[in-house]
Amino acid sequence: MSGNTRTRNQRSGSADTGSRSGYDSYRESPERRGQEPRRKRRSGHSFLFFIIGSMILLIGFGCLRRKSELDALEEQRSALEQTLAEEQRRTEEIEEYSKYIKTRKYIEEVAKDKLGLVHDGETIFKNEDGN
Repeated sequence: MSGNTRTRNQRSGSADTGSRSGYDSYRESPERRGQEPRRKRRSGHSFLFFIIGSMILLIGFGCLRRKSELDALEEQRSALEQTLAEEQRRTEEIEEYSKYIKTRKYIEEVAKDKLGLVHDGETIFKNEDGN
């Protein structure tokens, strides 16, 4: 073999016996990487995924609850707007009636109906039954 084509095991001077060389075990050891073994890291990732998933669910349920509250408030708002429109219509009717009762025509009607008064030269005809 040429000088640059040697394998890692040949460089370290050990034969491939099924065990790792000193270099390989040092390179892959948890202490070397400053991390816990792979199995513990996975449980940390699982816990992180659990926390993130839980937060997503909490936010989702919170949004659904807020949506239902918003829908209820929208229904209440539309009912109140309808009531407001009815009350505004009623207010307009009352204002028109208030203007009408201040007219001479209304006063004459009341005088004829309730007091039986008539203008000069008017003749009142009554039915035999008294109406």
